[in-house]
Amino acid sequence: MASLSNFTWSQGDDLTIDLIYKEGATADTASAVDLTTGYSVRMDIVSHVDKVRLYTFNSDDIADVDPIATGDQPDSVIEGTLSAGLDGTPNISITVPRSLTLPGGPLFSRLSEGTFNYDVFLRNTSTNKQAKILKGTIAVEESYTLWE
Repeated sequence: MASLSNFTWSQGDDLTIDLIYKEGATADTASAVDLTTGYSVRMDIVSHVDKVRLYTFNSDDIADVDPIATGDQPDSVIEGTLSAGLDGTPNISITVPRSLTLPGGPLFSRLSEGTFNYDVFLRNTSTNKQAKILKGTIAVEESYTLWE
């Protein structure tokens, strides 16, 4: 079952989401998973109003990120790498760039919505099994100062 985490993001800021992915029978016995090989991660940001996918992040570059739309759509490779995280350091790092909220960015024309939904999936590329590991909302606070 996916963890729930809601974020508040100021327009013009870079938002960094750092995660440590653990597996185990209980929270007390769970340990960090080495994600350096055999794993990929994907995160989509969607409108909470009409469920339109506004942006996709991937740890692996993919050609077609929307199976419904025809042709290739742009995606952003997740910044940072999937790592071991065995010493308590994050093993998934997602940087949501400020450019998404600035004029010309895919969220700019929808800032009046205020809140967007997201979810994060982790795929074991060896077994092709995947799981939703995180979900929630991102509330964007409009800024008076816009600096690219």
